Formats: sequence, C-alpha cells, structure tokens
Amino acid sequence: MSMFLKTVAGRHRDEFIVMVMDQVGWYIAQALKVPKNMQILFLPPYSPELNPAEHLWDDIRDRSF
Repeated sequence: MSMFLKTVAGRHRDEFIVMVMDQVGWYIAQALKVPKNMQILFLPPYSPELNPAEHLWDDIRDRSF
C-alpha cells in the first residue's frame, strides 16, 4: 500500500491529495508511509453506504441480472 501511495503522490506532485479509504488492516498498518502531499481519510467502520464502490454493484445488479 505504501508503494501505491508513493506512486500516486509522485504522479500528482503539485497537488494535495485526500484519499478516502475503508479500514482494511493493510491500509492502517503501522508501517504505512503517507507522502507529504497526501492525507488519508478513513471511512467509519461498517459504512458501505459511504463507499462509492459499493454502489457500482447495485448498478451492475440492476442492469445485468
């Protein structure tokens, strides 16, 4: 995850990034290195309604099944 954050921050060096993530264990590991031009905002636990990816599944189910 630290490598991913570093890559994203490197591609957007002149911007400040607020990354919204759920609280999966490897996202909140003690060794996670957050770049200086980035802030992590964690979703509250058990809040799928706030996670945009969860809405994709609703749309796919409605259109495809």
